[in-house]
Amino acid sequence: MRKLLIRLCILAAFVLPLQMLAQPQLVAPLEQAMERAQSSAKAPLVSRSIMIQRPPLRSVKLSPDGQHIAYVLEQKKHRELWWMNLSNGLNQRVFSSTMISDIIWAKDNKTLFLLNRQGVSTVQIDKPSSARFLLNLDRDKQDHFFGVDNTQEAAFLFTRHSKQDNAHVVYRMSADGGTSEVMRKSFRIMDFLQDKNGTIAFYTRHRGSQFELWHRNDKSEQMLFTCADFDACEALSFDKGNNSLLVKMQRALPQSALYKFALDTGKWQLLHSDPKSFYSVNHIIIEPRTGNPVMAGYSDEHFSYYALDSKHAELLERINTKLKSPNVFIQPSDALDVWLLVDANPARVIPKYYVYSPSKDEFSRPLQKTLEQLAAQFPVMPDEYIASQIPVYYSVSDGMKQQGYVTLPKGYDPASVPLIVMPHGGPWNRVKGDYDARAQFMANRGYAVFQPNFRSSTGFGRQYVTSANKDFGKGRVHQDIIDGMQYILGQGIGNKKKLAIYGHSFGGFSVLGALAFEPQLFQVGIAGAAPVDLAKSVRNFKPDALDPRGIPRHQVFKHFAVDINDEADVQRLASQSPDAHWQQVNKPLYLTAGGQDDRVSILNIRDYALRLHRAGKKISLLEDPNEGHSFRQKLAIEAYFYVIEKALSDHVGGRVQADQSQNLQRYMKRKLVLDSNDLVVGS
Repeated sequence: MRKLLIRLCILAAFVLPLQMLAQPQLVAPLEQAMERAQSSAKAPLVSRSIMIQRPPLRSVKLSPDGQHIAYVLEQKKHRELWWMNLSNGLNQRVFSSTMISDIIWAKDNKTLFLLNRQGVSTVQIDKPSSARFLLNLDRDKQDHFFGVDNTQEAAFLFTRHSKQDNAHVVYRMSADGGTSEVMRKSFRIMDFLQDKNGTIAFYTRHRGSQFELWHRNDKSEQMLFTCADFDACEALSFDKGNNSLLVKMQRALPQSALYKFALDTGKWQLLHSDPKSFYSVNHIIIEPRTGNPVMAGYSDEHFSYYALDSKHAELLERINTKLKSPNVFIQPSDALDVWLLVDANPARVIPKYYVYSPSKDEFSRPLQKTLEQLAAQFPVMPDEYIASQIPVYYSVSDGMKQQGYVTLPKGYDPASVPLIVMPHGGPWNRVKGDYDARAQFMANRGYAVFQPNFRSSTGFGRQYVTSANKDFGKGRVHQDIIDGMQYILGQGIGNKKKLAIYGHSFGGFSVLGALAFEPQLFQVGIAGAAPVDLAKSVRNFKPDALDPRGIPRHQVFKHFAVDINDEADVQRLASQSPDAHWQQVNKPLYLTAGGQDDRVSILNIRDYALRLHRAGKKISLLEDPNEGHSFRQKLAIEAYFYVIEKALSDHVGGRVQADQSQNLQRYMKRKLVLDSNDLVVGS
């Protein structure tokens, strides 16, 4: 269910979908991209301080009535909340804070709820003095923020576990702090859908490896169907006239698709699925008056929308003709009469923001002046220096079709450059084809970068995830990464004598495995926040820790990776982990870690690094006691990028920025625990 836009849709039946226009695919075939990269002018070396600069504009949100935009502006030491009146162009700052992660409009079009790690605050856009803290989200109480309650003018919904009676309670909290109970159960509610009175009419619960979707009314409750293998099926809207439910789930197809479920007959109707038969549906846009789904969005090579009726096919064609971008995210007003379009083309660091009025067929860029002012204040990677990122499809050694991306440096012969393999974290995650600062940083230094979506990656359907079959470490997932790399080499990209591997989190785990299991293949490995043994990392989570969907992490790990209560299963995974094969490492390894990491134990990383050091291996360990799983402070991030840059330059021969600030030099000397690779000369 769409957490932030829960609606009761009660009128007409669904219109049969028409396969209409998707976002235009502007990426050239791989061979053309290789020729273009080689014939391009070589990009100048861009400073690390610029490469790590993130876009300062965040959380741009259209109000429900389409009359205002709110956004967060990130300054050096704080964040500012701004809002703009689209009718007169008035653009003003509401207030500053160090604690704004995201913003959400209330139904009344004047109240904003502000989210951060600590909890929820609120403010009225025209009354900065109204700002107040509302709710502390307590992990120990299993608190979970569900989103705005669109049956109320200014309220949101959250759940909390009551230890007193072991109940899980859904609460409503209004902007004035008033709280009321909406529903109480003996089990955790994963998601829900309300009726027009604010009562929960449908809810999802989790049992074992299944999700169950239930229907409730004044008299009874009934389970409608189940979704297996942790497929968090989502009820999107209810059509009371036809007594049917709009559902996003994996059912008869390998990937999630859009279905209609008839409550009276129990019959299913497929409304839309990926025309490529490869990606799961991601974003459904619904016409609130009729309940008809009007667009289906897919995170495919980039992001594509398909219109589900002729009216919106014409609208989508106008958007595509105007923007000509492969990566546009659509955010409509409640009445679908104003559309905020976020053009996040991966060939740019900073997205472009458009507002489109279908009735007038007019496009505007209300934030253009703001972005131009910010460009001078916060310089980022110039568009003309950004390297091409090309989606690729390939078959691995057991025949499974997989997908990934290769980034080619400008002005180099693709066949002669070093190739950097960059596995993603997770492992239940994926590379999406967005602008990637790390891949672009390496490409700017003269490297080709391969980012594989190996099995266990999400967004491609159940089989893509489950086919990993818990075979991490020296197993099938590792082989996928190597097979993908061999495909890229076979296409004439990369010098096979100059191979390196870099990754963070699970990507770092893959780096340690690559150096241990393929000791002659890679010349160097760079790993951030790297688990040395997945079973040890699973034990690092609290027993009641929840994943972002609200599922107990230990249940997810048991199903997809390891049952830590089964010693034989633990030993199975441990025996094929990098930790058990560390003696095989014979190439330089660079590790970065945060002392406050709540996912990967710093003690395990230290122990692993010390073993290599005592055995005379080439090992460097950069440890910042104040950072977490990912580095956040600007100097720490620059040091992280410096480690990548220096390691690759020393061992596979790319470009390196010669100058270092005194702050960076001091930081490196203070944070380097081990350094037999001479990261800091003379340290």
